[in-house]
Amino acid sequence: MKNIIFAVLLAIIAIACDKKKTNVVVKPKPLLTEHQMALILRDIYVAEGKVNYLKISRDSSKKLMEKVQVQIMDNYDIDTSIYKRNMEYYASNLRDLEKIYQEVLDSVNVMETNVKAKKGESGKGNDSGPPKNKKKP
Repeated sequence: MKNIIFAVLLAIIAIACDKKKTNVVVKPKPLLTEHQMALILRDIYVAEGKVNYLKISRDSSKKLMEKVQVQIMDNYDIDTSIYKRNMEYYASNLRDLEKIYQEVLDSVNVMETNVKAKKGESGKGNDSGPPKNKKKP
C-alpha cells in the first residue's frame, strides 16, 4: 500500500516538475481543503488495495474501481470532475501536495496499526482455538 502511494506521489511530482511555469493552474471552485483531499485519497488507496486483493482481471478491477471512486466521491458530496480539478491544482503546488500525501501516509499507518492491534486483541485470551500440545513434566 505504501509503495503505491509513494509511486503515485513520485509520478505526480515528476509531471508537475515537467510542466512549464507558464501553465499555471487556477484554483478550482470549490477548492477542497488539503485535509479533504487527504481523506479522499486515503479512501481511494484503501479501495484499490481491496480491489487488488480480489485477484480479478485487470478490466474487471478497472471497472470496479471506477464505480468505487464514484461512491467515494458521493460520500464526500463531490463529483469526479471536482476531484480531478482539485488534484490538478494540488499537483501544481508541490508543497501542498507533499503535505497531503504525508497526511495520507500517516492516516494509512494509523489504520494499519489499528488493524494489527485488533488482530492482537482477538488472539489474546481466546480459548476457542485448538488445544496446544503441552509436554507433561
